[in-house]
Amino acid sequence: MKQFLITAALIFALVLPVTAQFSVGASVAPAIPLGDFSRFADFGFGFSLDGRYMIGKRMGVGLGVSLYNFSTSIDDIDYRIIPIVAKIEYFMRGISQPTPYIGLDIGSYALSFNAFGFRVSNPYFGFSPTLGLSYPLSEQLLIDGNVQYGILLSEGSSTTYIPINLGIHYTFRE
Repeated sequence: MKQFLITAALIFALVLPVTAQFSVGASVAPAIPLGDFSRFADFGFGFSLDGRYMIGKRMGVGLGVSLYNFSTSIDDIDYRIIPIVAKIEYFMRGISQPTPYIGLDIGSYALSFNAFGFRVSNPYFGFSPTLGLSYPLSEQLLIDGNVQYGILLSEGSSTTYIPINLGIHYTFRE
């Protein structure tokens, strides 16, 4: 998994155009399981990496990968959600000042169940509406905080959770 995340970060850095409109970010997040998922999973924790390309002053598009681990009441049993998503974000003002934003992540969400060293994983279509706040520290650094409502359209029902992300974005300059 570590190699996958390193590879994804390198792809963001090498493939996407490096301009003043491109940024990469990382965040950490506590995650709260909801609905039926909360009957099995306890509080979770995760992190994410993403790249954002600004289209104009208010619209951003990008790619992201995250990893959330959820514990259970039984030792040696846990759940893992790994979203690999396309992102779109709309900022209420330009990102040169503190600004709220809304967004949507959409893509493949791998849901894994691990019991006593045996892991079963299935990919599902999912999406996450996002409400956030971006706060510039300088021309190149932004603090980014957001709350998402993650929805995996799994077999017969949906799996839902809420990650509360706090991270930093670095904007590349020409």
